[in-house]
Amino acid sequence: ALVKLVRNAGADEVHLVLTADKLMSICPLGVDMYTYRELIAARHNGDIEGIRAEIGANSVIYNTLERQIASTGRPANEFCTGCWTGKYPISAAQKLADEKRKEFELEILR
Repeated sequence: ALVKLVRNAGADEVHLVLTADKLMSICPLGVDMYTYRELIAARHNGDIEGIRAEIGANSVIYNTLERQIASTGRPANEFCTGCWTGKYPISAAQKLADEKRKEFELEILR
């Protein structure tokens, strides 16, 4: 919707540059992202061209998780990166995310 608004305002080109990496997994630990269907990167299996086409931008550029973490000056092991990697520090969260991922994969195969 944002890209469309910018184009309707007269932009010839729209380039989306994001300060974060692609969110590939849900967050069962409190952030309000509970289904994979909500996550554009998950719906396109991380494919930038598919994301770009869906939103209608000329280009889409994501930061990398490594650069995100490096920008904090803190060690990577101090962060939960499950939303990006699908690997969670708590087994119950991992189990729920894995179950939701399987449901999502079955849903897109239909």
